[in-house]
Amino acid sequence: MTTFKRLQFCICPLLAATAIAAETFSGRVVDRETGTGLANVSITLLSSDENATTDQNGQFSFSREPVDAGRFRRGNRDLLKWRGTAHLFDLKSAPGMTSVALYDLKGGRLFFKTRTPGSDLLQLPAAIPDNLYLLRVGKSDGKFYTVKWVNMGDNAVFTLGVYQRNGGSLPKRAAIVDSLVFEKQEYQTRKIAVDSDSTYASMLVKMKPEIGSRIFDDDTVRTYRLYFTEENLALLLDFSKLVTNTYTVNSVFVPARLVMEGRSLDSIGVRFRGDQSIWDCISNGKRKKGVTYPQFGFGNGDICAKFSMKFDFNRYNADLRLYGLKALNFRSMSADPTKIHEKLGFSLFADMDIVSPRSAYAKLYVNDTLWGLFGVAEEIDGRFTKSRYPATGDGNLYKEIWPETQLTDASIFNALTTNNDPEDAPDISDFKELRDSISASGTDSSTFLEKINPLVDIPRLVRYIVVDRGIMNFDGIMSNYGGGYGRHNYFWYHDDDSGLFKLIPWDLDKALLYPEPNFWTNNAPVGKNLVPNWNVINSTYSNITCVFDPGSSGGGYKVTSIDKDKFLRLFRSATWNDFCSQGRFFLDSIFTETRLNPRIAHWRTIIAGAVGEDPTIDSAEWTIMVDSLSHTIPLWRKNLEMMIDTLIVR
Repeated sequence: MTTFKRLQFCICPLLAATAIAAETFSGRVVDRETGTGLANVSITLLSSDENATTDQNGQFSFSREPVDAGRFRRGNRDLLKWRGTAHLFDLKSAPGMTSVALYDLKGGRLFFKTRTPGSDLLQLPAAIPDNLYLLRVGKSDGKFYTVKWVNMGDNAVFTLGVYQRNGGSLPKRAAIVDSLVFEKQEYQTRKIAVDSDSTYASMLVKMKPEIGSRIFDDDTVRTYRLYFTEENLALLLDFSKLVTNTYTVNSVFVPARLVMEGRSLDSIGVRFRGDQSIWDCISNGKRKKGVTYPQFGFGNGDICAKFSMKFDFNRYNADLRLYGLKALNFRSMSADPTKIHEKLGFSLFADMDIVSPRSAYAKLYVNDTLWGLFGVAEEIDGRFTKSRYPATGDGNLYKEIWPETQLTDASIFNALTTNNDPEDAPDISDFKELRDSISASGTDSSTFLEKINPLVDIPRLVRYIVVDRGIMNFDGIMSNYGGGYGRHNYFWYHDDDSGLFKLIPWDLDKALLYPEPNFWTNNAPVGKNLVPNWNVINSTYSNITCVFDPGSSGGGYKVTSIDKDKFLRLFRSATWNDFCSQGRFFLDSIFTETRLNPRIAHWRTIIAGAVGEDPTIDSAEWTIMVDSLSHTIPLWRKNLEMMIDTLIVR
């Protein structure tokens, strides 16, 4: 991720070049908060191919030849065009180009393809995440041209030409503004302009860690300790206040002191979080005990033994942060016997370039008593959007609102989670436009994309649905629960730069169950899983009685047919071929045993010790269930393959 401002991507020719005095670049890169040296920082000089990497102490040094002064004139040029919505390079205006390669700033080649004779298009095999890249183009004269590209997902034009001086060619670095770029994973990218009148022989560069980077560490289980007064702990555990009727869970915050491995926050807000996972576990003001649902794939663990929690760091002190974060979500993972479902699901969304929350593991102590192992999920809020979209992260964020034709303005406003303070003058016209566009659309899918193309990031939504169906996310955007409960576990972000809505996944602890609860699996109903899946055209628009979710006195509930939703019905019809193409890429390159099993094995190793200490987890059963998770990968793949292969008309 990069913190660069958005640039225009036409590399314009210079009429003059000036000698650059600074020829040697050396110094030390350190962590801004601790002052310790940072190893393996990639340093790139944008006006050349020169680069370096810091050593274990953060030291670096490299040199380059200065550019001669003189007058230059423009010769022939080629225009390389990037079509962001189609994920391809258009070479129609670049007859001399023979190949295109893409590199990250650390030198790793991400993509290379030669031009097919007679073809003007180079299609990328996958979406390119928004980031800073080196774009290297080969030409028929045997020369290569390199430019810097900040990909923001939209269209761009790169001008590459021959610049002449006294019969010679201008070094390509003179056509690009001089800057040093410092990049390291988990740190914010630094860009330092090079001044020709200054020397850079002994620099001190301070890099700021990405918000929350210490918390979301994939290689460890962090330890958190909450300290409550006896009175406040009793208030937290007063379940009669938490659930006041059958289907209402209240937000009861109580203050506590938090200690996290040397960091201490004196007063944060803590509450239990969840809906059904709480109301199904409380009766007459008391927590139920011994509630198990092995028949639903939840294992033999007591799903009511611990509840998920929300830590609100700035509830009582507006300036309080933990490594830059305002809040954290602690997942009990009670319905996940592997403790890996959500982490694996989020990683697969990220692999398909879908912006997703980070996650980690933690041991939680309350007044020095171990409550057990928890999953930690990043809060999706304004800080989240600003970190993912540095230049345009102040757009509107909506939680669990769908562009249905009957959606009211009041519902849209209530779903707005950023820019919603009265002093912000909340403006929900963006989502109203999306809703109204769907309402005004006819039933002909041929014109549907034309109407929503300016409003929705269509390629990303296609990829989102591919992952959603691959991981069998039955409690996500595909499930519209009857009785006004709607869809759950997602956010919409409106990117003010592109003007497009982008979907963000949330709460995946019950994904990756097989067969998929409620929905058809392998193109047919399985037991009581009667809801036709994404690849089934269902003209009856029926409501189907489902009984998967345990609890709620064992009663059934209604799930509306996917095709009853106008937006999803038309979107599937208009993008089915894209869904199949992206689904095939997902199966071939990402959703494979060779990619998933090492992740599962790694997380298994990381949390094994904490699992053994957790009083609510049976270690022997956990081992069996993690083994089963790996063995289920071929079954998930088969289900998605069958969906791609067959569009069923019912």
